[in-house]
Amino acid sequence: ARPGNVLRFGEPRRGCRAYLALAGGVDAALVLGSRSSDVKAGLGVPPLRAGDRLGTRDGSGEGGEAPPPAPLEDEAALRVVPGPQDEAFTPADLAAFLSAAWTLGHESDRFGARLDGPRLTPLGSGEIASDGLVPGCVQVPPDGRPIVALAEGPTTGGYPKIATVVAADVARLAQLVPGRGRLRFELAGR
Repeated sequence: ARPGNVLRFGEPRRGCRAYLALAGGVDAALVLGSRSSDVKAGLGVPPLRAGDRLGTRDGSGEGGEAPPPAPLEDEAALRVVPGPQDEAFTPADLAAFLSAAWTLGHESDRFGARLDGPRLTPLGSGEIASDGLVPGCVQVPPDGRPIVALAEGPTTGGYPKIATVVAADVARLAQLVPGRGRLRFELAGR
């Protein structure tokens, strides 16, 4: 980019998110060691609005290769490992989870991917004592619609987790477009 260039984002043709990398990074205050924003928590730089300008930091001596972006797909097969609370589901629910064609729900965001498909019914109350979550954990709340934790998701959750998407596939899920993205789950290593 050169001074005076204009970058415009229209309706995405493929994928849900785009990233802009600047040598040296954005000139913003460090909050908890990061210059990023957590909109839900109100941390970091406020969301950009029309007319905002971004300053850049000196990028001399910095740089390197960025990791390759996740492939842009409308459909994805995501590898999972069972659990950690897969015993909270019947064999029929486990089979439905792995055989269904899921659609990414319109409520999906960087917090979590809400899935539309067959309703899963956890045994018991449908809630557990809160325990740890990592991006990729597939929680099933009492309404039976799975939620896959994403980058801004919580660190704990109180619903049973039927499976966990392998870390290498989470970015592919995050690029699916809500309402249009379709996915299936398959056991990792098979």
